[in-house]
Amino acid sequence: MKYLFYSILFFSLILSIITGCSDDPNILGIGLIPSQDTLKIFSTTAEATADSTFLYRVIGTSGSIVGFYHDALSNTSLESRGLVQFQGFTVLSETTQVISAIVKIPVDYKFKNSTGKIKLNVHEILVSWSENALIWNHCTPDSFYKRVPDTTFSTDIDTSTSVLTVDIAPVVRRWIKEQTDVPYGILLIPDSLMSDIIVGTRNSFDTLKVEYRSADTTASFSVISTQQSFIANGAVPQSDSIRYIQAGIGYRELIRFDISSLPKRAGISQATFEVTSDENSAIKNGYMRDSLVAYLVLDDTFPFASLSLGTICPKSTDGSRTIYSADIRAIVQKWVVRQTNYGIVLRSYSEGSSFDRFAVFGASSQDPSRRPKLKIKYTELP
Repeated sequence: MKYLFYSILFFSLILSIITGCSDDPNILGIGLIPSQDTLKIFSTTAEATADSTFLYRVIGTSGSIVGFYHDALSNTSLESRGLVQFQGFTVLSETTQVISAIVKIPVDYKFKNSTGKIKLNVHEILVSWSENALIWNHCTPDSFYKRVPDTTFSTDIDTSTSVLTVDIAPVVRRWIKEQTDVPYGILLIPDSLMSDIIVGTRNSFDTLKVEYRSADTTASFSVISTQQSFIANGAVPQSDSIRYIQAGIGYRELIRFDISSLPKRAGISQATFEVTSDENSAIKNGYMRDSLVAYLVLDDTFPFASLSLGTICPKSTDGSRTIYSADIRAIVQKWVVRQTNYGIVLRSYSEGSSFDRFAVFGASSQDPSRRPKLKIKYTELP
């Protein structure tokens, strides 16, 4: 009985402690915390003070995407040239008779239109190159490729087109005759008068199949590309109120905000960055992710290549507006604490593997509701 009494007493004490505790202060606790010590959340909205589109040049594109496209609405054109390299040609003797040499480029990307026509000129590349460090200007000098094409390729593109088959037999015959095991490859240049579509592969390897005759025997051998890439060029439309972000070529946007009104001890709890899309001026397709990426700019040196804290800005709707937005509180907190505010750089999510063109309203838009905004929530740290 004594043990039962102590047990009941112990559990009664525990129960009284538990039921007597509460998250809310009782009459004894009210007034013990001064009002100035309670947490306060402040809100402010900053509009863009300046913005501009600039050419960055994509470095190290992926896949083999080729063609030419003219946008009649903006009167601007896009051109994409493909580069492909193969090796292993010394498995054949210099006396081998090449019957055909077919490069197959899988088609898993078509820019804007699903149908069209394309004509390509095949040029032999004369110097070494790297798919990870290649831009348009590297490939335009006379010294980079033979100006006279070795062969041409043309075809109609429709919804069922799944591969481009380009015969490069004249080039391969030269490589085998000269016993060049690792030639520099070929450059595919679209004919701007005979092409109205950009197509190619983003995710697959190009292949080369050589059919040949040697010692009265017909045979073949196949290799996959050791390098493949594309380079692109073209101007973006000009507008006073619209800013353009062009993948493939590498047009980006720089946006600046003035957050000097924030206290030096602000703790950023949320910073929603948003830009409004002009869908009528954009050129996109369903092959790529419809998103932008926002970066913290680390210095004020053109072309603003020192970037950090990349944040994906997916597309959404806000009433009648189509917007790209993201919480960039880490960027804003950097500005508050120690990083000089050089602005934000926007680029396409698929900048190195597509040609999607984004169009967003800029800081000079006549409609204030469409200008780039930064909605900030913060607390003042002690």
